[in-house]
Amino acid sequence: MRLRNLRLVSAVVLLAAACATAPAPDPRIRLSRLIDEQVALSPFDHALWGIHVEEEDGTVVYSRNGALLMIPASNRKLFTTALVESCFALDSTIPTELLIEGEVGGGVLVGNVIVKGWGDPSFAGRYDEGVREVRLAPFPEGLRARGIERVLGSVLGDGSAFDRDVLHGTWQFEDLGTPWQTPVDALAFNENVVGVFFRMPECGRPEITTDPPFVRAVADIDCGERKRLILASDATNTVSVTGTLEGPAERTEIELVSIRDASLYAAQGIHDLLTGNGIAIENPPRAGTASRSTERVALIESPPLAELLATVMKPSQNLYADAMLKRVGGGGPEPASFERALEIERLFLTGEVGIDPTEFSFADGSGLSVRNLVTPRAIVKLLRWMDAPPRRGANAVIFAIPGEQEGTLRRRLPGLERTMRGKTGTLTGVNALSGILTGSGGNVRYFSVVVNHHAAGSSRATAIIDAIVHEIARF
Repeated sequence: MRLRNLRLVSAVVLLAAACATAPAPDPRIRLSRLIDEQVALSPFDHALWGIHVEEEDGTVVYSRNGALLMIPASNRKLFTTALVESCFALDSTIPTELLIEGEVGGGVLVGNVIVKGWGDPSFAGRYDEGVREVRLAPFPEGLRARGIERVLGSVLGDGSAFDRDVLHGTWQFEDLGTPWQTPVDALAFNENVVGVFFRMPECGRPEITTDPPFVRAVADIDCGERKRLILASDATNTVSVTGTLEGPAERTEIELVSIRDASLYAAQGIHDLLTGNGIAIENPPRAGTASRSTERVALIESPPLAELLATVMKPSQNLYADAMLKRVGGGGPEPASFERALEIERLFLTGEVGIDPTEFSFADGSGLSVRNLVTPRAIVKLLRWMDAPPRRGANAVIFAIPGEQEGTLRRRLPGLERTMRGKTGTLTGVNALSGILTGSGGNVRYFSVVVNHHAAGSSRATAIIDAIVHEIARF
């Protein structure tokens, strides 16, 4: 009996010792299992997933197709933002000028007023909401200071600092006219969109108004079983609304429509501003180019570049991203172009950031093009560059953050408000989320999650992506 008890005690001691020295479960195994389970959910088991996660020291925590080229959607804006930061100071601004050409005498300008843009996508835009007249006041004031009360010519909108490739050739046709696909010109006004308000108190008799009100609109709407409307803008920036609407409809419907000609739109806006301030203008506004003999009478600067980049990253504003990219390709004798900007970007990404040139191929700056391709591993490498100590402080405030008032993550990833900064991406069949996570001990993880070629809705895709990111954040 004593021998049996001794053997039992020894076995218990050995078992306890074995348990005491057994290694803790590897959290990377749990993460791998969770991700594998999530991406196997139907119908996403038929989609293409690219996922890459790295620790701060470079250790790869998880990778699935990390070196595979994927369509990034608006994750493309990460690269645009980094490029712009490398080319321009974050406290720099972008001017929009008011010029005159011709002779001035007796309060009359025998010539034209020119509003010339240099690539500010925010001119008379969201930052001026509610205070547009105040922000644009230097223009009428500049003309009065020059003694001009009447213009015998026109207001010209001059966007010649950019080339005429204002709608990228790889953008999808069905997005034409939408507020997320607008002309990328050196001159912008109201972010190149117009608000359209319409109602139909009586079938076949629609009432339609616009914001800004100087935009002309026509409507051919009748009562139908459901809303089927086509909104478009023509070469004169006249908006048309056609189709059927459940009616009679007393409630006002609201839509945003992209204008066709950005330079003309700005000229129309400044024409309306000047005439509203008592300056008579003989001829209608038009797009045009300033002559060599001009005089500047006023200048309006954009907000600092850091604020513009926050608009690129947080609400994921496409016009801002594409205008910023195109502006990088300026500065020479030729107008700024996507082509030149992409050449500069390639040199930056391969030389400064150190990304393999076979791991990216870009077409535009916003991510609207399905020809943008990049690997999740390259996205993570870029995030590391953006989060390096010289750039960390400035970049920390431009990423989207869960729960913030403005941004694409405002309703996502509760619990990560203090520990995550990221960038989303959405196209038909494409969803992405990449970012930087801070763990409980202060360590950092970099991640990129991209899904392509899925046939489910974005809400289902983002639910899976968010579940994956919550698990990546457990460290």
